Amino acid sequence: MGLSSWALLLSTAVGASACAGGGDDGYPVRPGTGVGGGPGGGTADAGVDGRLDGGITTGRICLASSLRTPDVCAATGAAGISVTRGTFTVLTGADGTFLLPPATAVGNWSVSGAGLVTMVAPYLAGAAVQIPVFTTAAWDLLRRDNNMVLVDGQGSVMVSALRPSALYKPLVVVSTDPAGVSGVYYAGDGLQIWNRDATSALGVAVAPGLPAGTITLAGVAPDASRTLPQVPVVAGALTFVRLDFAK
Repeated sequence: MGLSSWALLLSTAVGASACAGGGDDGYPVRPGTGVGGGPGGGTADAGVDGRLDGGITTGRICLASSLRTPDVCAATGAAGISVTRGTFTVLTGADGTFLLPPATAVGNWSVSGAGLVTMVAPYLAGAAVQIPVFTTAAWDLLRRDNNMVLVDGQGSVMVSALRPSALYKPLVVVSTDPAGVSGVYYAGDGLQIWNRDATSALGVAVAPGLPAGTITLAGVAPDASRTLPQVPVVAGALTFVRLDFAK
């Protein structure tokens, strides 16, 4: 396919792939699996379908103002964010949507931009792709206010728990193997000071200060448990994963 044809396809697909729906508390109901699958709506957005005809990967980078609500996306202002898989990089549209040509890249997702935390997410074939991104100012403030320890050569992991319905909001205790130097922090009612015991209705946790490489992540709710092996950790980056309690 020629360059001009790709440009036309890119503008058409990005313009057509913005999503909408409803969400009341930032704790996502499960409409999909894997990296994406957040709720849609005025306050939160659905993950874009992972494939178009011809094997083109589509997705959305969710520019979120708070780490407490990684599925609450800005409608505009997300243009020009770099999305990389393997050696192939594309830029997002104004609402964060993007597409990747078929059979051009392998490996995990990497998201970066000026003034933004570098985000990493595992690639899961067939999964909707929605990855949050945050400003470095918001991330630095959260770490400072909560005394999160993170040194050079270490990375961090953010976890979002998916629920099967609005009535099911499990308290999830998250652990990592190996453990981070300062444990796990959970988004709660406080805007900046996070809890240390279990997830709130927001369903969000952060494990800072992890060694670069891969870890095993586990989440235990009162009635279920989930484990994610081989979660990538990249020095200086924040990895985003979901624990699916909707299955």
